[in-house]
Amino acid sequence: FTGNLMKYKDGKKIGRITKIPRGYAFELLHDDTIHCSNHKDTYIMDLNGKEIGIIKNTGSEEYDRMLREKNIFLASDGQKYEMRNPFGRRIITSEDGDVIWQMPLWDYLLLVIAFISILMAMGCVIIILFHFRIEQDWSL
Repeated sequence: FTGNLMKYKDGKKIGRITKIPRGYAFELLHDDTIHCSNHKDTYIMDLNGKEIGIIKNTGSEEYDRMLREKNIFLASDGQKYEMRNPFGRRIITSEDGDVIWQMPLWDYLLLVIAFISILMAMGCVIIILFHFRIEQDWSL
């Protein structure tokens, strides 16, 4: 199974890198290479997805590190940013803890309302099915 990485420039989609194996952790480095790791090896690709190298037997430590740092981003000036997701509201903070960006409140409220609506619909279906089953049992 493979997936795609979308490529963007100035906020516009300019292409995709295909054949990224699912279940891999990856990171984009400042030398414009993509390191894609599984629990065994690390593959090195250019920005067009062409494999330019492989590091054998890196073990699961590299994969685990990439997964731990999947929400940590390093800017070209060395500043570190972290994306958090408390209760479904995305927030990007700097190393100092200053909020750089957060999901607009209206978007967050719509997300919460949609989640609650889905839970309520599932609850109604369960109640209807349970009620229908009880009626069927009484008719015997």
